[in-house]
Amino acid sequence: MRVLVTGGSGFVATHIIDGLSSLNNIEVLAASRKKVSGVVSRKNVKFFEAPDILDSNGWSRLLDGVDVIVHTAAKAHGGGVIKIGMKVKYTE
Repeated sequence: MRVLVTGGSGFVATHIIDGLSSLNNIEVLAASRKKVSGVVSRKNVKFFEAPDILDSNGWSRLLDGVDVIVHTAAKAHGGGVIKIGMKVKYTE
């Protein structure tokens, strides 16, 4: 089975990739806008630079033969104020 994990360099994705890579008969494709260091060395994980979201040809090539997509890609926040109920929490 081929599994594509988007956002491959993110916190959640790297844990998903670690779990999937330990299973037999699973090939993991990790797509990310930046290079992933720790997960690339695993034998059944292939890293790909994620194409631009508007590049349908690039995504078509990447999706060829994929059985499952785990979508974790998102624009990361750069810190700021997040309101939680009546409390305000500052994040960096």
